[in-house]
Amino acid sequence: MLDSDPRGAVRASLEAAQRGDPAIWISLVAPEQALARADEVAAAGDLPLRGLTFAVKDNIDVAGMPT
Repeated sequence: MLDSDPRGAVRASLEAAQRGDPAIWISLVAPEQALARADEVAAAGDLPLRGLTFAVKDNIDVAGMPT
């Protein structure tokens, strides 16, 4: 999903995750944390991947997330 508004992209992704198949599980950061990061991205200006949401497979270490 590409949205020029990082906050809008995060909201859309969180809503999509809530509508997902209950048989599929995913670890999410807290919505407040995701929205705060979106605000940081928005303040940073025009970045090449601004508004692009993505998932990281659980076999990749991400600080603060379960693996």
